[in-house]
Amino acid sequence: MLEKTFKDVQRRLHNYFELRESLIKESRDIIRLSREAIQLIHQKEYDMAKKLLDNAQSAIRRLNEDKLKHPRLKYSGFWLDISKEFAEAYLTFVIISNILEEKNLKIPDPETLGILEEAWILGLCEVAGEIKREIFMLIEKNNFEKARKLLGIISEIYGLVSSLLLPNAIIPGLKAKVDYLRSILISSEEILIRLEKEYEFLKKYIT
Repeated sequence: MLEKTFKDVQRRLHNYFELRESLIKESRDIIRLSREAIQLIHQKEYDMAKKLLDNAQSAIRRLNEDKLKHPRLKYSGFWLDISKEFAEAYLTFVIISNILEEKNLKIPDPETLGILEEAWILGLCEVAGEIKREIFMLIEKNNFEKARKLLGIISEIYGLVSSLLLPNAIIPGLKAKVDYLRSILISSEEILIRLEKEYEFLKKYIT
């Protein structure tokens, strides 16, 4: 009585499993390209970083045209993590290029990146950590003007994300991300203010 329906369900589950495994394999390159791009950004190798991000975006475009048409894959936690990393890398590239290289690149929206809105938001939260790293690098060079500009971006991200009144079911881990952003903002601001004061003191009384 049950066997025919059971086997049909089993077949569909098996097909889903194979699609998911295939997506996982194809997504590894997106993670690798995104992480390598972030390292290149910090090394000021912007052209090389952009090439890697373009390659990652092409891979996402292909997946959107194929496997991600399956809703269970597109809205899975696994794909959210992958696309969040890509969003982090791409947004870091645009923001750092605009501040440090004085570019005027447009902030890409989720549709442009080929990802879901929640992945875009979570990726944006992670950008704060990369900006903090850049702030420290600027402080080492006594470039406090641009360091303050980057601090302003962290403050803007925190203000925007903390205004989102959405449940965990819509953006997983949102509250934790808001707490993370607040911590990044406070620690970056404290270090920047302290070291800038020390630099001004040394410049005035030592040199």
